[in-house]
Amino acid sequence: MINNEYEVSVTLAAGAMSGIKLNDTQTPIAPPLPPPIVAYPNPFTMKKKYPYTPFVDGPSRQTSSSLRTEPPAPVDLSCTIRNVVTTELYNILQDHGINKIVIDLRPTSLFNQSRIHGTVNIPPPPADLADYVESITSQQQQYFTSSNKTFNMTKYSNSCYGWAGLRHWCLTTNSVILLSDGPFSTELDMASVHKHYDDDWHTFDPSDTTPGTWERFVMHYLVSRRKSNVEICNYSAGFSAYHTKYPFLCAKADDERCPPNYPSEILDDFLYLGAYDHASDLKQLKNLNITYIVNMAVELENCYHMYKYYRADLEDNFKADITSHFTSVIEFINEAKRNNTRVLVHCAMGISRSTTAVLAYLMKEHAYRYIDARRYVKQRRSIIQPNFSFGKALTEYDKVLYGAPPATVAVSETTTE
Repeated sequence: MINNEYEVSVTLAAGAMSGIKLNDTQTPIAPPLPPPIVAYPNPFTMKKKYPYTPFVDGPSRQTSSSLRTEPPAPVDLSCTIRNVVTTELYNILQDHGINKIVIDLRPTSLFNQSRIHGTVNIPPPPADLADYVESITSQQQQYFTSSNKTFNMTKYSNSCYGWAGLRHWCLTTNSVILLSDGPFSTELDMASVHKHYDDDWHTFDPSDTTPGTWERFVMHYLVSRRKSNVEICNYSAGFSAYHTKYPFLCAKADDERCPPNYPSEILDDFLYLGAYDHASDLKQLKNLNITYIVNMAVELENCYHMYKYYRADLEDNFKADITSHFTSVIEFINEAKRNNTRVLVHCAMGISRSTTAVLAYLMKEHAYRYIDARRYVKQRRSIIQPNFSFGKALTEYDKVLYGAPPATVAVSETTTE
């Protein structure tokens, strides 16, 4: 029996929802409606339906007639081309801590005669481009349009010398170095840079024999496609200068042997920093005219009796007293200098113990503060990292030589060798 109005309402609602037939005197009550379903657009198809427009829920969503039509903001392609000298190029090529590409822009005939180990060749297109296009395969012809002297720079560079590494060079490298027969202007023409940025097809006249034309063309292309962390450099001295100083690091193009890694040259034609692999390679020592060797590692033996050695017999840990060897090592290096010869300072990897000895020499003999000496050596060998104890010893040595240091240097607390 229904006793009140509330029970009547509940009963009628239940009856309506369950299909119960009500009397004429009873008013049915509609069940509550479910919440409305909001249909959101598929994010994967939204770009086609609403290009360049973020999704806005409700009636304020933009339509195709109200899309923004202003041009995109101009891209900042400014860049400074840094010139590198011969010793710097040598150190970059020996440094496994640097992801680099060295591009030889000389003609293929000169590159095949002699090249620097580790370089790739992107030669200028032939002067008679029309005849050249007719002589190559149809697949290669896709790089060129001889009628208006244009070609696809991206495809052309990827096809040169059978090397496709340039295809992803801006993602895999942080340094690109250009070299040719001689110097060329590195002043950027921003109009040319933006043309390369906008299109892969570029106008180029191979018959233009003005020195530096091809080099600047490639330079503008690389600047337009580089990432912000990629440095573009120019070796202005030319191939002949490198070949004169390091002929043992040059070979013919068909020589596919992998050259050995040489020690880093800290002071030109005098002081070298390296690992045991360098100290145990007799050919490297002869090529570099090294006759004095500083062995900082207790676990490594002296390799050759014909060279003069200084042994420090140090372990790479916080207990090693490396400060007690500073004076003796500096005097040994100065003796090599007086005898007009060259010296190699090494340990196991050329990272911690030998680096500390070289830093102490630069601080004492070249008036470097510790922070400046460390920066100077790291520019020539990026993998250096004296351990925490050695870093502390160098900081104290800096105070002994010059008083309180102007700044502190962050050093690792872990052993690196």
